[in-house]
Amino acid sequence: MKPFIIYLPILGLTFVGVSFFFTEMSWGNIAHSFGLATLRLWLMISMMAFYLISQNRIYFIPALRSIRFQLGLKGKWSENLLLFIEMIFRFSPGIQMEWNQIFRGKKALGFSEPQTRFEKIKMFSGVLPYFLHNSLLQSEQMTRVMKLRGYGKQFPRGVYPFHPLKSIDFIVFILLILFNGLFQFYGTL
Repeated sequence: MKPFIIYLPILGLTFVGVSFFFTEMSWGNIAHSFGLATLRLWLMISMMAFYLISQNRIYFIPALRSIRFQLGLKGKWSENLLLFIEMIFRFSPGIQMEWNQIFRGKKALGFSEPQTRFEKIKMFSGVLPYFLHNSLLQSEQMTRVMKLRGYGKQFPRGVYPFHPLKSIDFIVFILLILFNGLFQFYGTL
């Protein structure tokens, strides 16, 4: 929610500025278009968040890889991006758990919780070097294991499992595009 709250005013000012200076739209039309754009952005973010929360994360990356493979997109940068996202999904729960264990350990040892913002910053700055050092050691170990397994020597990397798109998937894509087109054309439903 925080990125939406931060970026919405920036996008709004940009949208209103571009609409005012480069089009001949009235203020009412600009406000109406901005409202519809905000609604579309909010719906898109909500649907993406719902999908990521409701679906198991282990199926998300293979689905992206399958779509990439089915569309015939090639390039090392896209595969590296998918690998980066997969590593984030795989290791973020462990990093979060380790971070929580550090603070539970401090609490169990009898250290008082910080009350002011400055005390919190001071405590975080004391824990952060240990945490970063430990994370770097883990990433070096992961890199060593990947090199020993020969990962990255052959490009393109194999995609397993491959989930081919079915006709129902194309129907859903077409319906989404039609729905979006109608929403763009008519403005409201």
